[in-house]
Amino acid sequence: HKAIRRQRQMCIRDRYYSAKGVPWCEHCKGAFMFIFNETQWPLEDAIKIVKGNGSAKIAVFEDPNCRFCQRYDRETLSKINNVTIYVFLVPFLSEDSMVKACSIWNSVDRAKAFNAWMVEGIEPTANPTERAEMVMKRNIDLMERVGIQSVPATFVADGRGPFGGMHASSLMHKMIHL
Repeated sequence: HKAIRRQRQMCIRDRYYSAKGVPWCEHCKGAFMFIFNETQWPLEDAIKIVKGNGSAKIAVFEDPNCRFCQRYDRETLSKINNVTIYVFLVPFLSEDSMVKACSIWNSVDRAKAFNAWMVEGIEPTANPTERAEMVMKRNIDLMERVGIQSVPATFVADGRGPFGGMHASSLMHKMIHL
């Protein structure tokens, strides 16, 4: 298993986007490999959180009702600095997840509303809308296309991922060693 995983990681690093923007990996039996890339992912559907100088980039998929995601935000994401975090809300655990995600999305300050709920437990107050629901459905579709089966899921700037929950020191190590 380690050899296959190492081979897949090498494929991710060595292969670049085709003309259509989707990398093709021969070593992975023709599977599509999705690489986190600011110019290729629909970042307009993500909540952008800039901490410090924002030099490192990560993408995180989270459900607002996921206790593991809330713990990941409190114990990991809140402790890292000099990073830009693109949070893709993927409300799939319950109907209430969709309501909360849409409410966070419709907040005047999305990043503040997201952190208030995920870290402090303060419920968002904005009203959900159909437009916000469409964004959440696109995020769920992206989650499925990328192959994520559980949350939290994190991708680092060089395309490695998805990684599940981890300590801040482990995430910093992954971000530094591109």
